[in-house]
Amino acid sequence: MQDLSEQYTTSISLAFSELNDPRGYGVKHPLINIISMTLCAIISGCDNVEAISMHAQARKDFFARFLDLTAGIPSADTFHDVLNRIKPAEFTECFNQWVKGLKTNCNDIIAIDGKTLRGTADKKNNANPIHLVNAWSVENQLCFGQVRVSDKSNEITAIPTLIKMLDIKGATVTVDAMGCQHAIAGLIVSSEANYVMALKGNQGSLNEDVRLFLKTELEQNFTNTKHSFFHEVDGNHGRIEERHVWMTTEVEWLRERHENWKSINSIIVVKSIREIKNQADTQTEELRFYISSEINQDAKWIAQVIRGHWQVENNLHWQLDVSFREDELSLRSGYAAENISFMNKLTISLLKKEQTLKASIKNKRMVACIQDEYLLKVLNANNFID
Repeated sequence: MQDLSEQYTTSISLAFSELNDPRGYGVKHPLINIISMTLCAIISGCDNVEAISMHAQARKDFFARFLDLTAGIPSADTFHDVLNRIKPAEFTECFNQWVKGLKTNCNDIIAIDGKTLRGTADKKNNANPIHLVNAWSVENQLCFGQVRVSDKSNEITAIPTLIKMLDIKGATVTVDAMGCQHAIAGLIVSSEANYVMALKGNQGSLNEDVRLFLKTELEQNFTNTKHSFFHEVDGNHGRIEERHVWMTTEVEWLRERHENWKSINSIIVVKSIREIKNQADTQTEELRFYISSEINQDAKWIAQVIRGHWQVENNLHWQLDVSFREDELSLRSGYAAENISFMNKLTISLLKKEQTLKASIKNKRMVACIQDEYLLKVLNANNFID
């Protein structure tokens, strides 16, 4: 029998060579076939296992260029069974090995944020929908990892697990108010990274002390406190947002009052003023407060970090819901839903990396569906075929 090992070697097959096949030995369809076909189908706009199988069948000649199709195309049941059984942590690690070439900026902002896959709720059995906590590289537009929890209230337990999975050395990690915990802050700093955390009522007296101090300083224009300041204005879709950011590193008093928070080196207040054009009485003003381990950065950098975290919620999650219809993903058992969700995020990165076609993510997926050569361009954003 002909040895196909060299003929069918791709960069993705090398990255997945160590992944354990959950089906054991003597399987009909190679694991790399199922992974490669699934990824290509998701890039091309498919959002369920039936569509993935149909896409693979329609593109049989395309896949024959780099996969061993001796056993033909897997059925939808086979795709579902395999995706359901691959352990997400191993799956994510292999994909991260494959896409490591996409990481180009080491001075990174890593936003940790959660998203619920609403379609995975099982009302009949009173089961909550899957909730995933993601680590998203703002600078590299890449998902570095995700951890599943039972619901949003359990994000606190998932964040340390996620941090331990990642190499965050030198990065700045952003966490929303729910994850603002001294143990998480300590873990980030011990990993040789910095943090910026939103501060709200869940931190009790720490929150009260920071708010009182910064509000008092605002009233006095920070005349007695060393600080940095940044101002910016954004305008789009008829809305104008003006942001004023103050940052001070004079926080020794705060560390003395809160012994568990020795990692705090700076505190920040952001005043946002929003206005809708051509509408009377539409101006709103809001103050938001943050703590950080940053000591060598200024308010301009902090503003960039905070804006990066907002972009994850507003851009990444919006893209997953609108372009990928992720809330309609109804896989309720096993690991299939979270494995597909990770590939959705990976697809966004690959499509953004491919710059020859100037189009939206949605339209790029459509072109990838009808043009083999464009699909290869997307895949070769990470040198899929060496």
